Amino acid sequence: MKPLIKTRRSIYNSFKRISGSSYAQKYQDLKRRQFLSWPENTDLQRKALTRLLTTAYWNIPFYRKPFQDAGLIGPEGDIILANFPHLAPLTKRDINQNQDKLLNQDTSISRRRIMKLHSGGTTGNPVYVSTDLQYWDWYLAHTHLIYEWMGLEFGMPYFYFWGALQDQVYPTDPLKLNFWLETIQNRHLLNCYHMSDDLMKQYIQEVNEKTTHQHIVGYTQELYELACFSIRYNLPITRTLKGILVTTSHLSEKMRATIESVFHCPVYSRYGCREIGDVACECSFKTGFHINPLYSYVEIVDEAGHLLPPGEEGRILITGLQNDYMPLIRYEVQDSGIMKPPGPCQCRRNWHTLGQITGRLNERLVTNQGSFFSLLFLDYCLEPLTDLLGQQLHQTSPYEVEVHLVSPNPNYLQEHAEEINLAHQRLLKSTENHFHFFFKQVDAVEKAPSGKPLLVVNKMRGWQTQEIESEPANFIF
Repeated sequence: MKPLIKTRRSIYNSFKRISGSSYAQKYQDLKRRQFLSWPENTDLQRKALTRLLTTAYWNIPFYRKPFQDAGLIGPEGDIILANFPHLAPLTKRDINQNQDKLLNQDTSISRRRIMKLHSGGTTGNPVYVSTDLQYWDWYLAHTHLIYEWMGLEFGMPYFYFWGALQDQVYPTDPLKLNFWLETIQNRHLLNCYHMSDDLMKQYIQEVNEKTTHQHIVGYTQELYELACFSIRYNLPITRTLKGILVTTSHLSEKMRATIESVFHCPVYSRYGCREIGDVACECSFKTGFHINPLYSYVEIVDEAGHLLPPGEEGRILITGLQNDYMPLIRYEVQDSGIMKPPGPCQCRRNWHTLGQITGRLNERLVTNQGSFFSLLFLDYCLEPLTDLLGQQLHQTSPYEVEVHLVSPNPNYLQEHAEEINLAHQRLLKSTENHFHFFFKQVDAVEKAPSGKPLLVVNKMRGWQTQEIESEPANFIF
């Protein structure tokens, strides 16, 4: 297996080099630097941030005045990093209303291969971000490094349990270079955009039969549904896998334990957004989400945009350090989280760590006064409910919330009345009796256009947190 893996990587690197890519060098740089000391990482990140801000100020019209207003620019045009927290956050509306002004005017950059990516959008309105070849080199290098944390080396065969149509490559057109790259990467697609019983039976069979595939990368909710289906119909995974990396939606400890018990392997979570890429990931010690200091700069701020100390929940702002063509600086991703205090991890990576991703800002319950309840409490409240394939909150008014439950048992509400009552009492207590909760059994939870499940669906007329919402590619709680 090892010689073949090396051959696949060699072929892949050759493809990249022919296309003008420096992927191989960036991958080696990341791999070599992942165990640097705290001072070394801090110094490298400061230099990367300073370089990006300098590029943005001199070459990107959108940032010029905000940088000056924030006091980021010194008398000789130098960057004053101490004033970086004073810079106003970049919103999704800013991006879509200032596409041309956010593009780098440097002709040496604009001549590189330019690619445009977009989010699915929970409202159907995508957020468009332009990138150049350098960004994709860093993105792929970082992603492949994260895969290695669970033992998945480049070229090893693995299952790709995915639902975003724009990410899928089908072998119907073998002339496409993307198909050959998929073949070289040895990735076997299991399309989970529309799940059915027959499809889940087929996927369980494929996992059991393709014994060379020892890892899975895929959607959290759909892998959990597959695990529950395996248990319910006594269709076990009959072999041991080596690791699963889940992404895009909430992973509770109950879901983690279920997936691990069915697939007989550890489950890792990662966090990111389509606009920037993979931002942070768990290591084998599961102490939080490690943030690569060469790829992203992450801040936790309050409603006024002020930095919060470690341990306090707030809005997540992300600066992608490697997209020079259209940099997103202090980007408001509409997520909330908690940063851990700086400190070493047993994995020896001296990286800042997100202790928790507590939710999407547009996936919160809204009171009649306009205040919000974070869903950090939701796992605890719904923990008594067993034999579920999914759950989702639908807020229909400032006072009423429907709790949608998905179960194969058509009499679930009647047969689990005691469990539902306990969950109801916990919901009332956690939300300080602001809402009336009504439990309803449904066939399936609502999903975004990309196929990703939503934790909260707000049905109140005229309410939305932002005109344009984006779908996170790698959203992990």
